[in-house]
Amino acid sequence: MFTAMLSILFACLCWGLVFVLPSWIKGFSPLEISLGRFFIYGFVCMVWLVCSKRHLLSLQLRSLWVKSAWYGFASTLLCYTGMVFGMKYASPAISTLVYAMSPITIAIFGNLRKKEYSHKKFIFPSLLMLSGIAVANIDAFQVSVSSPLLYSIGLISAFIGLASWTWYAVDNSSFVRENTVVNPNDWSAMMGSSTFIIVLAIGALSMLFSPDLSKFFVLDSILQKYLIGCFVLGTVSTCLAFYFWNQGSKRLPISLIGLMMMLEVVFGLILIYLFERRFPLPLEALGIVLMMSGVVIGCRSLTKEDSLENEKIS
Repeated sequence: MFTAMLSILFACLCWGLVFVLPSWIKGFSPLEISLGRFFIYGFVCMVWLVCSKRHLLSLQLRSLWVKSAWYGFASTLLCYTGMVFGMKYASPAISTLVYAMSPITIAIFGNLRKKEYSHKKFIFPSLLMLSGIAVANIDAFQVSVSSPLLYSIGLISAFIGLASWTWYAVDNSSFVRENTVVNPNDWSAMMGSSTFIIVLAIGALSMLFSPDLSKFFVLDSILQKYLIGCFVLGTVSTCLAFYFWNQGSKRLPISLIGLMMMLEVVFGLILIYLFERRFPLPLEALGIVLMMSGVVIGCRSLTKEDSLENEKIS
């Protein structure tokens, strides 16, 4: 279990870069950054698949390919697009606040799908983490609304992104634990390859309506930052993150994984402070302490219950 928990921790650390690298990339829209990130991710997976895993291209696995396409779409493009619309029409703070609720929704939804623990185990850790999220993002509650309709669209979009990520996390965890046809590494490659095809299609459509494509053909410092940033996001924050995620998902209950995913938010905040070369404000530090307390208390409670169950079995 310790190795599996380390895998989830490393996945959260890799995902934490998503909070800071887009701010480092200038001159490109969130959609362009997203497409660049998932293009790199899909390209790496496709090359690896063709070079060393050609047996996975068999028509006999077409049902798995359809599932991988749905998972790829939900976990990358739909989730991220919901966040982008939330940032644009509601506010970046609100969108971040909604997304930061994903560890709690994953833990609770996962336990509803397959009840592994008492629901009471999640009440106190969830309250701690919710308090931490709210305190660390206190500015999100001071948003002035100029257009209630657009604000509603942004808020609904953010929750659609949260729902898509929650569904993917729980369903994928069940799949990698129960599936015996492909191992987690192969499944990551299949999902990435499916995402690559989706990104190519969306990228081709977006190029038709893009007002300025010249920035992609002038290798200046702006484009260099974009390429470096997308490469890191695609390889570290996606390829490597999904590798660790699937390794941990195969061995841990999804409810426990959900609670641990709060570390993604914590790592993201720490990386932001490092990037901005500052210490967290008092309320931000208090929020991080509350979030970490919820993770530690929740994980200790669930692992203690697992230990007691194992003792009864033995």
